[in-house]
Amino acid sequence: MLLALGLLCPVATWGQQPTPTPPETPEVPPELPQPTGVAQTDEPYFDYLDPQTPINIVSDKLEADNKSRIVKFIGNVVAVKGDAVMRSDMLIVRYAAQGGDLEKVVAVGRVVMVQTDRRVLCEQATYTQADGKLLLEGNPQVWQGTDFIRGRTITFWSGSERVQVQGSSTERVTTVITPGSSGPLFNDGADQPSQPGEAQGDQQ
Repeated sequence: MLLALGLLCPVATWGQQPTPTPPETPEVPPELPQPTGVAQTDEPYFDYLDPQTPINIVSDKLEADNKSRIVKFIGNVVAVKGDAVMRSDMLIVRYAAQGGDLEKVVAVGRVVMVQTDRRVLCEQATYTQADGKLLLEGNPQVWQGTDFIRGRTITFWSGSERVQVQGSSTERVTTVITPGSSGPLFNDGADQPSQPGEAQGDQQ
């Protein structure tokens, strides 16, 4: 798989230090369907990238603007989509002008996404249907089993096993890879970097 690492060289360790503690699974209110526990799609990352899987949402408040095709879910937002659960302070959904399909979804504030052993923690997550891109911002951190990545931004693409992690002039990409890991964050075998501190992929 392609791992594009950011503006500076990554900091990579192979099971030499514990990863940060991942977030707990958000509590799912009884009025929502419980996560299936089985992936509803072949997407390598999250069911949120699958436009065919229905999404169920609860929140303290809802605001809709039909003219701009925007719906805002505000306060203690919990969403269930397939076997994925997401929690945030606000969820903004924009619908396409034709057909009513989802065009863009933005989760804002203390965002937690959990699907089986995949966990995400960030301040903002933006999914755009046109390019199938999920952009994580605001100290984004991603766990897959015992593997872990953190950077300034982390981007996933639907229908691809490609991940791009970008650093900045003051924050390098941090990576923890457990030997023998078979999670989608990093492949084992020939696709895994051969030496600590070296990673395959594009340099941005």
